[in-house]
Amino acid sequence: MIYAMSDIHGCIKELKRNMEKIDLRGENRIIFLGDYIDYGKASCQVLQYIRELQKQLGSEKVIVLKGNHVQMFLEWINDFRDPYVDGSGDCRIFNDWLRTDFEYGANTIRTFISEKQLSFLEQISKTCSMETINLEAVQMVLSNHGEMIDWIQSMPSYYETGSQIFVHAGVDEEEGEYIKQMNNITIRFNEISEAVSVMKEVAAWGREQGFRVWPDEWLTPEELVTPDAQPENFCIGTIDGETACAFILQWTDSDYWPDAPRYEAAYLHKLCVRRKFAGRGITGLVTEAIRTECRRRGVPYIRLDTGLDERKIRRIYLDAGFKIVNIIDYPNGRSLALYELEV
Repeated sequence: MIYAMSDIHGCIKELKRNMEKIDLRGENRIIFLGDYIDYGKASCQVLQYIRELQKQLGSEKVIVLKGNHVQMFLEWINDFRDPYVDGSGDCRIFNDWLRTDFEYGANTIRTFISEKQLSFLEQISKTCSMETINLEAVQMVLSNHGEMIDWIQSMPSYYETGSQIFVHAGVDEEEGEYIKQMNNITIRFNEISEAVSVMKEVAAWGREQGFRVWPDEWLTPEELVTPDAQPENFCIGTIDGETACAFILQWTDSDYWPDAPRYEAAYLHKLCVRRKFAGRGITGLVTEAIRTECRRRGVPYIRLDTGLDERKIRRIYLDAGFKIVNIIDYPNGRSLALYELEV
């Protein structure tokens, strides 16, 4: 039997009372469908309870999906977890999460931090910008519950059986078989010609949109092949036989990680997603496929780099579970962010 439960919204007593009615012996399992926080008075406690239940019984018996309230919470954290955020650009969009919570008595945030920490936030709110308050609050949450936040980041958006799809807020039925296909991205190595073709295609689209992208003269085998990136390191990702993306996956990176031994990490470069597959979560699928390859080879980390000012790209990688571990500042005023994900 499969049990399903949704929209707990911080109500720990009701959660525990309903769990008393559920029998998880044998092949029985439960799927939590999202929205564990907000409204009720025990948001953090609800997450802790469900996480401990999953630890106790296993992720095959206790499936925990992501809902929109948790997603907004994560977006707020990911916007302000980077101490180098300067308060400009699109990071202002998610100021409203904490502001709204304060308007309702700090109902959710107070469950993730201590009374002393909450009092500090209330004090600095009298003199500091909202950006500063957000930065402080996020660091408090990460300090108190870093492992739990990583667990929340890893929650899938849906769960599929042979005859059912479980999801928080519905499925676009026009996608049809595409949902199943998206679970099965295939990574192929030693595909330099196809990979370069995809990179040029995506770069051309980027130029049309006015984005800062690689010029075509950089996107040739002669320019791209290096001692670290040999032809066998050029990869494509296919879904149902069609190329969805391309990237370079190296096992050394002399430019930004010169002291790291070979196979300490997989280094992801020039990930390009074709427009047909944009918005489909390809970055997450590629990350999971690389994780699988890393585990097979005994490689403990995945690493990559992007410009620090590339906020949309930063959001994508933070959402995929990467953390910024170093910043390289250049004389021209540009900065490079180095990301790492533990396999």
